Amino acid sequence: MSGTTSKGGTSAGAVLSIMVGATLTPILQIKEYDLPEAKWKYDTITNSNSPTIGVGNQVLDENAPTVVDPGEASFSGIWLPSDAGQQAVAASFATGTAVEFTLQLKPIAGQTTTGNLYTWMAFVQALPMPSGLSVDKVAQVKISLKMASLIAVTVGS
Repeated sequence: MSGTTSKGGTSAGAVLSIMVGATLTPILQIKEYDLPEAKWKYDTITNSNSPTIGVGNQVLDENAPTVVDPGEASFSGIWLPSDAGQQAVAASFATGTAVEFTLQLKPIAGQTTTGNLYTWMAFVQALPMPSGLSVDKVAQVKISLKMASLIAVTVGS
């Protein structure tokens, strides 16, 4: 059987950062990264002059794109109260203003120098608190962001 081997990458070595002043500050110990898919919202514009289809001349549902919802991002990892990045996320929640975030990936197949870089603005929509507190488990933290921009992608090389 011939073919090529599938290739991909994991989030091992990825760095999620938050802008503090003019400095990107890494947010340590993140395990899961969920970037959003931006989606169009539509207004239904079906009317008596809409096109018809089929044998029975059924009216075609018409829609017009109106606004783009950039979505919500979430990240989870190990709670580390001494981490400057996790502290900056909590401080950003308190301000209620959008802040810049980046996610730098390690190179994957076809990339030798840098991996993809994702950059966006977002509001911290929930105050990150430790969760899953237990005598036999490490405390977790979840970072929930409401996107304030689309994600700019710089493809790695």
